[in-house]
Amino acid sequence: MEDIEEYWMDPNSSNYSQHVVTFTHLDDHNQPFSCAQWAAAGSIPNNFIADDGGGYTYYPLFANDYDPTVISMPNQIWIDHTMTVRFKSNYTTLASANYRLNSMLEDCAPCNNPDLDDDGVINDVDNCPDDYNPEQSDDDGDFIGNVCDDCSNIDGDINDDMLVDVLDIVQTVNMVLSGGINSASFSDCAKSDADIDNNNIVNILDIIQVINLVLGSPRILDLESKADILITKINSDLEISISSDVDIAGLQIDIETNNNYHAYLIDNSHIRVQSNFDSGNLTILALDELMLNRPFDSRNVKLVIEDAKNLDLNSINVTLSSSSGSQIALNYIDDNDMTVSNSTELYGLNKIYPNPFNPTTEIEFNIPNDSNVILSAYDLNGREVGVIFEGFQRAGNHSYQWNAANLPSGVYYIKFQYDSQIQSMKAVLMK
Repeated sequence: MEDIEEYWMDPNSSNYSQHVVTFTHLDDHNQPFSCAQWAAAGSIPNNFIADDGGGYTYYPLFANDYDPTVISMPNQIWIDHTMTVRFKSNYTTLASANYRLNSMLEDCAPCNNPDLDDDGVINDVDNCPDDYNPEQSDDDGDFIGNVCDDCSNIDGDINDDMLVDVLDIVQTVNMVLSGGINSASFSDCAKSDADIDNNNIVNILDIIQVINLVLGSPRILDLESKADILITKINSDLEISISSDVDIAGLQIDIETNNNYHAYLIDNSHIRVQSNFDSGNLTILALDELMLNRPFDSRNVKLVIEDAKNLDLNSINVTLSSSSGSQIALNYIDDNDMTVSNSTELYGLNKIYPNPFNPTTEIEFNIPNDSNVILSAYDLNGREVGVIFEGFQRAGNHSYQWNAANLPSGVYYIKFQYDSQIQSMKAVLMK
């Protein structure tokens, strides 16, 4: 074989052909050769080496031409470009090898046509050698032409229509709910396009980033952003309380469970909670219902999972996203293994913090029962300068952020109304 390989496969040979290759199959009928014996057989550097790992599944294909009932492996097998066995032999001279290889090359159309698709671009540099594409367009820059590329490789273009729009946001949400990078409902190409941060995970962070791509928002890293998280029992429910030092745009909770629990947010009427239960995993998502990345009302967030008091804490994984799609680091606070918390008996306005402030502050209140409430701000002349929240609230603690960036420095009063009660607290804006 060495002379054949030197004649056809040596780049320095005048007869060299890139279309001719040899391989050695390290297997032979009834011959368990040693590595030393194989190493001494032929010119190994020029060979592809294959091993099917036992069993002689190839033998029927190479049955004896004279007696088909005799199953054996010939020493040489000649396979053409269509993977058809053309010749079989136990001994080959250079002359016979040249005859057989020339015969196969003559019948090999791809070997003889430098431009298979007749588009004026030779096969070696054609980004779609089997498809007519003289323009060689490659919008995603992956060296595969648009004509034959089944994946756009454009960040956020989940449906491969060469646009990143609201349809892609919806697709990314559905992907996360159905398993993320392991979703069986989406192609590998779609999952690659949804993995914006290229970490082989598709989650709420990618959703927020796809929304920002649609909105044209610049990517800003929230360095060292963090949040405290506390998980407690409230009667038969599980309450997840989060306090963040940056605005929150998205929340994802993954739970290993055999039950499909219902979850809801306290406050944040513009935030939609979605969930999907499949194969022992419950995924809960919370983000702007209009998909505009409007942050949660407050940096203090409470989410309740109904009838989930018996959940194992180790089965719960929380991912929190900033408005830029950066992950917010979580610090889990120990609450004595989820002891039952008692509701406070101080109702109404509880705290304004920070105070003085510039230009945002957190306003906390507590109500004893479900009720319609109004939280608003007034100047010293008694004029209403803003409605912070107005609507229905469940019983319990609530927190809203007031942004007074459009108001001048001064003293303001926060008025809180629920049932027949009215309370107010002073807030000082210092710019």
